[in-house]
Amino acid sequence: MARNQSEVSSANANISLNLENCSTFLQAFLETHDEANKLDLSNNRLKGLKQLVGRKSHDRRLQWSDWFLAFYKLMQRIKET
Repeated sequence: MARNQSEVSSANANISLNLENCSTFLQAFLETHDEANKLDLSNNRLKGLKQLVGRKSHDRRLQWSDWFLAFYKLMQRIKET
């Protein structure tokens, strides 16, 4: 009888230890998942900002190109007169 109680007690301790390990693993997983979500949101914001800056930069290059062309044409007209 004492042996059965010892085996039961040992089994209960193992189950308790396994539950504690599972709980610890679950907590670590949830924390990692939360951090991954935060990084994903930050990454998406940075991608959006990169696209915005890229569009503005492209618009500025086109604007400078237009200004340069207008200036060049003006200089050509001045030379012709």
